[in-house]
Amino acid sequence: MRQLRAKYSQPWLVIWDNSSAHRGQPMGDYLTTPDLRLRLIALPAYSPDFADEALWAWAREKVTVNRCFGTKAKLQEAWALVAGVS
Repeated sequence: MRQLRAKYSQPWLVIWDNSSAHRGQPMGDYLTTPDLRLRLIALPAYSPDFADEALWAWAREKVTVNRCFGTKAKLQEAWALVAGVS
C-alpha cells in the first residue's frame, strides 16, 4: 500500500476481504498514518453458501488482482471487458 500511495495520492476506497494479512499489526500500524484519505469497506465473513462468493472470487482473479485502476470509470471498463458487457 505504501508503494501505491506514493504513486496515487487521491482518496482511496478499499474493499477488504478477511485475509489475516489485512488484520495484522503491520497493517494496523500503517492505518494509523495521518492523512491517509482511505475508506475501508470490509466484506462480511466468508460463506461458501452465498452465490456472491463465486462472483467475488472470479472478480478478484480476473479483474482486480494486483491492480490499481485509479478511477471508478477505469474499474468499470475493466469489469465490462472481462465480463463481455458493453
